[in-house]
Amino acid sequence: MGVESFAGCEFVTMEQLWNVFDFSVWYQSHMCYWLNYVTQLVYTLPIMQDLFTTNNYARFTDKLDEYYEKQWFLPFLNNEVYHSDFERYRNNIMALNSFHLVQWDNDTILFPRETSQFG
Repeated sequence: MGVESFAGCEFVTMEQLWNVFDFSVWYQSHMCYWLNYVTQLVYTLPIMQDLFTTNNYARFTDKLDEYYEKQWFLPFLNNEVYHSDFERYRNNIMALNSFHLVQWDNDTILFPRETSQFG
């Protein structure tokens, strides 16, 4: 279903942003904030989707209209938008007899980790 932020940068609270006395927390929270902010600004640009394949897996739930309109890969793979192979994708999934998804408790790549199971 896609990822929403960099691993390790999932939750940046206002308390973390204003905690200027703990430099390591302050530095990480600000770096995470800006990494996620810049990613959200550029993830749908065609050149970014061509250069960085990870941009094709970005799915920000607060910008779904933009995601459906501009993403080239994930909305089609997830069958979230109509396309020429929509029925074939649907029929292939419906024809499966079994389907196994694995979720690892210590996943450091996917956030939220439940996205590995369509969560």
